[in-house]
Amino acid sequence: MNQNPQGPFKHYERPHNSRTMINKSGSKYWMILMVLIVIIIVALVPVVHHLAANSETSNRVVELQKATKKRKRVTEKKTSKTQINAKVKDRAKKKTLSKPKVQAQDRPAETKVKQYTVQSGDSLTSIADKFNLTVNDLAQLNQLNPEDQVNAGQKLRVK
Repeated sequence: MNQNPQGPFKHYERPHNSRTMINKSGSKYWMILMVLIVIIIVALVPVVHHLAANSETSNRVVELQKATKKRKRVTEKKTSKTQINAKVKDRAKKKTLSKPKVQAQDRPAETKVKQYTVQSGDSLTSIADKFNLTVNDLAQLNQLNPEDQVNAGQKLRVK
């Protein structure tokens, strides 16, 4: 092709310089900016997902723990009521049966149940250790769950 055309078709001439060369330096900065934005987004998506998932999970765990504690308390109350009813029935049966009278000196000495006022910092374990009891015995004596916490000022029965 002739590089020096003459006539009306001069505008069809092929340019010597590429059009992309005009803004070459500006496009580099835009490209670097876009790459940085993509890297930041890729890095933040897992972090945000993890944080969102953990807050939902922790809320659900708390709700499940509360529901489980309520169920345990209800079942404990039911079992304690049935145990009390069974004991009352047994006592009634024993009273109706004729027993030989036992004199006062033949009776075993009854142990008095003492009360202990919970101090700040006490737990069922520390109280049980003070009175040579197991935590389960202390909890059962006071109709508590062994995992329950005790509050300062609360009165507990101890042997």
